Amino acid sequence: MFTPGYPLAMLPPPAYPAPVYNPAPATPYQPVSPHLLKPGAPYQPVPPAYLTPSGQVANRPNNQKPAPQPQKTEWLGKVVIVVAAVAVAVAVAYALYELTCYISDVVRDKFSRQSLADLEAKARKKGLGHLVDRVKQIPSINKRLVVKRLAVCKLHEEKIFKDLEEHFIFRVNDLKEMLMGAHIRLDDKGITYGDWKKIDGIKTRISSHASDGEQFSIKGSLIKEMLCGDISEEGKKYTWYQLENHPVSFGSVGRHMIDYVKYKICRANQGPYGSSRVTDKKPLIIAAKAA
Repeated sequence: MFTPGYPLAMLPPPAYPAPVYNPAPATPYQPVSPHLLKPGAPYQPVPPAYLTPSGQVANRPNNQKPAPQPQKTEWLGKVVIVVAAVAVAVAVAYALYELTCYISDVVRDKFSRQSLADLEAKARKKGLGHLVDRVKQIPSINKRLVVKRLAVCKLHEEKIFKDLEEHFIFRVNDLKEMLMGAHIRLDDKGITYGDWKKIDGIKTRISSHASDGEQFSIKGSLIKEMLCGDISEEGKKYTWYQLENHPVSFGSVGRHMIDYVKYKICRANQGPYGSSRVTDKKPLIIAAKAA
């Protein structure tokens, strides 16, 4: 609107109040009380919340610094590192010891001042001439190594082979499979199991093979380690045994585990003088001689 008689250009400008900038004091963020969300609920103030520099909400004044957080102790991590270092050192030391044992065995088996004829004569002197003749008939076997170990085998090893030849139909091929680690069952009603269990120096042992009675092992220079047990199947009771390439003892555990991996891959038992596919799944059954 304008006053009549005055041109529009002569009218004074309207008087507007000058803007005054009054910054509001910094106030903390007031969260909404959950009671306000309920109709008819009385208002209950909530303690003010503040945003920390990291973006977290904390109930503290702006001018108050956060309480220093206690530093986490690192003793658990240090203990883990020390234990791991000790375990690695022990594993390396044991691996070196087993490697030394392996080299010692190889040197002892490969190098000998005695000739094969001298070793045969020594074995025959112990009454094992018939066994030497059978070994010489086996193809693809280290005859020198077998005869050498025959010449120095212990009394309980002699007893095992004498029992097999006296009481069972023990052929040359059976001897070959035995030396190569075959799983063999004797059809003897478990009598041999009870007899061999009386041998001095046996040790109770567990294995992956099934056995009705307590399994045990017999060690020697010729048989290395022989597992023995008994089992009943289809109304018959058998004595079973199997030669191992390396015994489960300090200094040869690693090599025994390597033999186990070979068995899993090749599906063949690892004996002291070769490998045999005659496993406990399809054992070699040897009949007893007629009484």
